[in-house]
Amino acid sequence: MLQFSEIRNRILRCSSCFSEHWILNTGYCLILLLCWGMTSQTMLLRCQSDSLLSVNYLLITKSSSFKRGDIVYIKDPQIKYVEANKPLAKRIVGLPGDQIQQEKQFIKVIPQDRALSPTILPLLDKTSKGECLKPLSHITIPEGYVFVAGDHPRSFDSRYEEFGLIRMENIRGRAIAVFSSQYPVLRFYPFQEQKNEDKE
Repeated sequence: MLQFSEIRNRILRCSSCFSEHWILNTGYCLILLLCWGMTSQTMLLRCQSDSLLSVNYLLITKSSSFKRGDIVYIKDPQIKYVEANKPLAKRIVGLPGDQIQQEKQFIKVIPQDRALSPTILPLLDKTSKGECLKPLSHITIPEGYVFVAGDHPRSFDSRYEEFGLIRMENIRGRAIAVFSSQYPVLRFYPFQEQKNEDKE
């Protein structure tokens, strides 16, 4: 007949094994849930142009909120000179309420927050394929739209009427990381707004 102390020890060993298996199984479930969440909410996008300097790939996450400086993934069938629903990656430089000014061969995006520096972008007459370009005619960015631009001076973006402002509903996600030829590692963000240090 088993002694009480031996029965107690067996019970303790069984409960210890159960606890270890429970912890392991819980860990596996959490890892699986994390992987499922990552694959269902993120995608890897290859940059097909030089619009964003040195950027080769973007890790995109689905999002409905955006801020200045975010790199976003766009699908807009209304953009002229661009194949319908072709994925584009641009940087948000203007938000609703920001002012837009044209000055000779430049266009300036002036944030509502005067502590932030305006973004000044050069204007071209034609695309690299010889298609005519007109400067954007908007004076103020309306609600529900953003002004996007590339890093390259010849980028085709919101500074031109043919591209226009982008509806937020046509933004499919924002970049949470980039892989570039300059930095051959996956670099995670957020992007931060640049303060105008010259202003008091």
